[in-house]
Amino acid sequence: MKYDALIIGGGTAGLSCAIRCLEAGMKTALISEGQNALHFASGSLDLLGALDGEPVHRPFQVIEKMAETRPNHPYACVGVNRVRDAMNWMAGLLGAEGIEMDGEGESNHLRLGTLGVMRPTWLSQKTVKRLQPHTNLKSVALITIDGFRDFQPALAVAALRKQFGDKLKITTGSIDLDAFKTVKRNPCEFRSSDIAYILQQGDYLAEIAKKLRNQAQGADLVAIPSVLGVKEGIAMQQSLELQSGLKLTEVPTMPPSLPGIRLADALKARFQALGGVLLQGDRVISGEFEQGQLKSVMTRQQGDQRFRADHFVLASGSYFSKGLVGDRQQIREAIFGLDVIAPVARNEWHSEKFFDPMSHPFMDAGVETNQFLNPSLQGEVIDNLYCVGSVLSGYDPVKEGSGSGVAASTGFYAAEQILENWRKKEAV
Repeated sequence: MKYDALIIGGGTAGLSCAIRCLEAGMKTALISEGQNALHFASGSLDLLGALDGEPVHRPFQVIEKMAETRPNHPYACVGVNRVRDAMNWMAGLLGAEGIEMDGEGESNHLRLGTLGVMRPTWLSQKTVKRLQPHTNLKSVALITIDGFRDFQPALAVAALRKQFGDKLKITTGSIDLDAFKTVKRNPCEFRSSDIAYILQQGDYLAEIAKKLRNQAQGADLVAIPSVLGVKEGIAMQQSLELQSGLKLTEVPTMPPSLPGIRLADALKARFQALGGVLLQGDRVISGEFEQGQLKSVMTRQQGDQRFRADHFVLASGSYFSKGLVGDRQQIREAIFGLDVIAPVARNEWHSEKFFDPMSHPFMDAGVETNQFLNPSLQGEVIDNLYCVGSVLSGYDPVKEGSGSGVAASTGFYAAEQILENWRKKEAV
């Protein structure tokens, strides 16, 4: 139960850090309590879409200035060069696992969200057509599947009309599937994963292609819900485009998100292929600290058994995954009680406007770290513990559209710190 590196949390940040350590030959374990949050994500890699309520078109230019403008932001700690290295590394890793990511060079592009909102992102899967703010599209068709609740074109139309006005012809439609006739359940009960499973049981692409072509009415772009499958869904969409003659873009649905699951599965597969030890379904509940270092941790499932490591990484996430907890008195880090930066008075936790373009203060709360991502406990720096991802303070991943970018870059950066110290120890 002794490792070179032990990672707490199995999201993008934790897996990024763990994989980077494994690539260097470190004995690495990862403890993950529940489902990866990527199952709820878009499947794109968001770097920085907005800051202080203003849209960001060229994110690296903004990140480069953060040491001066936003010194407490995780990107300011990591630095623009390492952020770039991390994103290139992540794109290469996913590509090696069959998930090809693409973007617009130094600029963000737009992707179509479930409710019709065009969201800026850095890299998208090839199944998502990249759009620009001044798109040349003249017509788009939003086509769903009869009975499917998690993609509602009628709701998306209003958002698209608000953004494009009369410049874009928007049509909607739906198709029925013969595949559903073999299933006794009502289609309104299906989630995206259920439909993907049904479609994998037979050859339905020719039927879908014909019905899409009839509904598309010659549109320049046809948006369909992401229901074709996880990894196999990429090839299925390419085949569907060839058979239909349409330009298709898949739209992530309400959870579960198949494009998000693709990324989660790819990262997990790489972790396991490199020999990582995965402790699934367990939660770290406490740690043993001594002279400014974390010596071991205990988990809920293993009783008195202690997990020891030379280096630890906390990638436990924010409120959604209970890495941060807010009660009536305070916002706190849930496992070790690490020092946090958070508004003290309860009435300062949020803005008066629910849809304030600026971040609600509680969203910026998180663990306080030094420039190496080491946290402190009651003022004492823990120099072999690193914090990564949304447990960190100083940014709002939702408002900024920076969740996966911060996760990947801080995970990568923490691994670089660990590797430097590990190599020094090995050389002695």
